[in-house]
Amino acid sequence: MAARDFFSHTGADGSTVGRRLTQTGYIWGLVAENIAAGQKNPSEALRTWMDSPGHRHNILMKGVVHIGIAHVRRDPDPGDVIFKDYWVMVLATPL
Repeated sequence: MAARDFFSHTGADGSTVGRRLTQTGYIWGLVAENIAAGQKNPSEALRTWMDSPGHRHNILMKGVVHIGIAHVRRDPDPGDVIFKDYWVMVLATPL
């Protein structure tokens, strides 16, 4: 997202989180994704997600066994969508 100057659950190629996870070879039965931007540290990103009913639901979802979290800082952020910090959390359960 930072490199391609956008902020969305839909990938730059139109992909969903499920498709992206499948492309890694992970065979999933449950998958969810939380994204955030602008938060300066992990605590802020988590607080933002926990304050959002949909994101909180994903984090507390029963059955999740794998969580991956990524952070990219782009400073300066030269695009039109300027957040500097981009956060992604993928939650999943294999089949």
